[in-house]
Parts: sequence; C-alpha cells; structure tokens
Amino acid sequence: MTYTRPLGNADVIASYYTISGSPNAEVSRYPFVERIRAAAAAGYAGIGLTMFDLEAVLGSGLTLEEMAKVGADHGISVAELETLAFTPTPTPEELDAARRMVEAGYQLGTRHMNVLIGLAPGAPVDVEETAAGFGQICDIAAAADILVGIEFMPFKAVATVDVATAIVEMADRDNGGLVVDSYHFFRGGSRLEDLAKVPGKRIITLQLNDVPLSAPADLLVETRTARLLPGEGGLPLVEWIRTIDSTGANATLGVEILSDPLRELTVDEVARVTFDATRRVVEAAR
Repeated sequence: MTYTRPLGNADVIASYYTISGSPNAEVSRYPFVERIRAAAAAGYAGIGLTMFDLEAVLGSGLTLEEMAKVGADHGISVAELETLAFTPTPTPEELDAARRMVEAGYQLGTRHMNVLIGLAPGAPVDVEETAAGFGQICDIAAAADILVGIEFMPFKAVATVDVATAIVEMADRDNGGLVVDSYHFFRGGSRLEDLAKVPGKRIITLQLNDVPLSAPADLLVETRTARLLPGEGGLPLVEWIRTIDSTGANATLGVEILSDPLRELTVDEVARVTFDATRRVVEAAR
C-alpha cells in the first residue's frame, strides 16, 4: 500500500456522495483526481468511493496503484469503500463481493468499508444468524486490516443503534463495528441513551449531515436530495457528537450530504463548504 497513515476522530472524510456531484446510485461527474485534489485543498483527510464508481474510475484507465499514489501525493487516502449489502447468511455472491471490496481496499490503503443488512423494513431480524454472517465478512476484511461497519437506517430492517450494536457485539470481531449516520440515527428513532451504551471501540466512523427537526412524509426523497450542511438544520448534532465522544470512540468524521442544491456547486466549492460547516459543529461540540 502506498498510503497507510492511521486515521481517527480528528480526521474528516468526504463520503462519496458529498463530492460526487451526482444523484444517488450514479457515478461521479468529477474525475477521481479532481475529487482528491479538491478534498485535500479543503482539509479532508480522505474520501469515500462506492464500488460502482471505483469500477468507473478503473474503466477510465487508472489502476488501483495509481489511485493510491494520487491520494498519497495530495496527503489523503481513499479511506472508505461502500456499500456491501448482505443477507443474514451471506450468499457465495455476497462473499465474493466482500472479497473484491477488500482486495481493492488493501491496494488503496482503505481504513474501513461500510455494509448493510439487506432486509426490508419490518422483516424479522435473527440477531444470532446475522451476527454470524457479519462475522464472516469481518474475517475476510481482517486479513487486509480493514474495519467493517454496519450502517443501520430506517429503510432497512436493522433501523436502530441498539439492534445494530447487538449484532456487532454478538459477532465479537475486533474489526467489526458501526457506521453511525446522523440522518439515519435521528430519522430512524435511535436514542442518545442507547448510543451512550455502545462500546467506543465499536463506533468505526460517523456520517454527519443535518435536516429539519420535523420529518417529511417521504424520507427516501429527503435522504437522497435534501440533506443539509451540519449546523443548518434542527438535529442536536453537538449533543450527538459529545455522546459519541463520551464512549471513547476513535471514529473518523465522515461527511455524507446528498443535496440537490450542493450538486449545483463545483467540486472545489462543495468540498470547502462541507468541510468548513463540519468543522464548526465539531469545534462547538469539543
């Protein structure tokens, strides 16, 4: 690996959708090198990539080694890869996808990969079965020293921090933990008192964003198009960060803002405004 600097709770990562300039599930409209340059100039320590966008970057002619070198030359890394959906007992295809993600992450110097449990809202969750499946994925990633975080969200069966934590704790893998997204946390009904009980070592990365305190009727539209800069909505982000800090977590500060207005900005502008807004909230919390 070309770039291996450890990242922790002082480091801010621009998640894929923050600086992709593209709607949900679409490849970035900005070349990889431009995203790296803009993120580094704004102050980010790393960026995130989706696996479908990584395939597009490789298809443009860059190799994984060249991508890692571009990051190293700018002092940042591809810190995050997403998103692997898996069923409670992962299929051979899902395990193969995990191996491909880990192989790419190893060459890129990736810190963590985000996963989610692909069960629809309301579906029963067998914690023991799901923990065993999550453990399989963690074991694949452990060989490359990559962390694995479950992202819980209101659009899936695992919607709250307490259920996700139960899965992670039962799996009991040193590299297994949680991705805690402020949108999914508050819109999904998680509670700060449950967050405070999570062992700090289990919180791998945060995803900061904001929205009005009152939820709209259609959460999918909001989450994909109308997230706000941290501090511009009504979520108690300062208290949320302080609660996470109280656990002793060394989680990176991911920023994930899917926003139609932000997509109108240049990649340099969006990197700068998202980083600056995030730092203001973090400084207020700490």
